[in-house]
Amino acid sequence: MLGKACPQSGVEYRDIPCVQNCMLSDWTPWTVCNSTCQGSQTRKRSVILYPSVGGTSCDPHLDETRACNADVTCPQSCNGQCGKQLSTCSCDSLCGSLGDCCQDFEATCSAISNAKPTCKFRCGVDDGAQLGCWCDSTCLGSGDCCPDFESQCPSLAQLTTSCTQRCGKKSSVLSITCLEKCDFSGHLLV
Repeated sequence: MLGKACPQSGVEYRDIPCVQNCMLSDWTPWTVCNSTCQGSQTRKRSVILYPSVGGTSCDPHLDETRACNADVTCPQSCNGQCGKQLSTCSCDSLCGSLGDCCQDFEATCSAISNAKPTCKFRCGVDDGAQLGCWCDSTCLGSGDCCPDFESQCPSLAQLTTSCTQRCGKKSSVLSITCLEKCDFSGHLLV
């Protein structure tokens, strides 16, 4: 600003430059919250004029972040939980057919979404028609257990095996000889 009046004093300087303080822009509006639960939002400003000749320096804080939707509890996530059943939703290969997948299951666990059904967390549940295999006490006799039935449901597998040995191959309608020793669920009658 040589040869012009300095804004602070109005005095014209020909040989000495005027002191220039930092000038910052106004803050931008806050961004949209990045999550519908426990998210954050930011706003920014920029330097319009850098200081010179001993002017005041710029505030180094050009970005601000604040919490938003902090009072909204997030649904459970499959992040690091693929193959597991959580307290409010599932991240296993059965959740699609059962309708209890966590919100991010497909994006997070896509590698297991086409995996074989499992009996994990499903022992004794009568949901095999949807899954194509069973995890209840009748599946060994009818040959339609999920691949991991015996390892995931050992107590049911043991009951079924003992009854199957006495009653032969189980079916939805048990034979007369089978009825004498097993109930309709395939358990051995005492």
